[in-house]
Amino acid sequence: MEWWEAVKIAREKAGLNKSELARKAGLEPSHVSRLENGDYKSPSIDTINKLARALGVAPNQLYSGNLPPVRPETPEELLEKLRTASPITVPVFADILVHAGEPLEFPVDFVYLPPSRKTREGLEGYHVKGTCLEPLIHDGDIVIVDHNAEINVGDIALCCANYEVHIGKVTKVDGICYVKNSTGQYKVEDSALSAKVIQSIKNFP
Repeated sequence: MEWWEAVKIAREKAGLNKSELARKAGLEPSHVSRLENGDYKSPSIDTINKLARALGVAPNQLYSGNLPPVRPETPEELLEKLRTASPITVPVFADILVHAGEPLEFPVDFVYLPPSRKTREGLEGYHVKGTCLEPLIHDGDIVIVDHNAEINVGDIALCCANYEVHIGKVTKVDGICYVKNSTGQYKVEDSALSAKVIQSIKNFP
């Protein structure tokens, strides 16, 4: 096996496209393409070292074309790969749930998020009722909240205060965080529940 063929095989085994390999190795994408095409028969040591480091193989293995055998994936690794490659299913509820364990009502819908998110836990969706945060969020939209995410100033957050649900922008006054919208401002610390809004989905009639 020629060394440039080994680069392509190692890149594909690593699950990288040419642009991703170029970025990891600190090379131009066009340079990587020409390398894999065999346009450079005698690459520099620096280039071989950069490619080997990015691909997780020894430089001499890459240059000689003698790549290490690939260890078969375990069933657990295959299941984890399938899990992280599948969309994230988020339940959508008609009313906000103040949790005391498991939800007491069934979702009315589901939405699906790309699998790129690092966490899949603590995500829920809610139908918005009202116009307190227009034009950002409208009546009938769905907001996705992350119950495990930290709420910071400037975030959009949902809180349950005075037996009502409010969505607004998080502000801080005298060291106290509030959720503020067109109807008022509500202390986050006094809320029965609060969560960061990570996404809103428009309701198109």
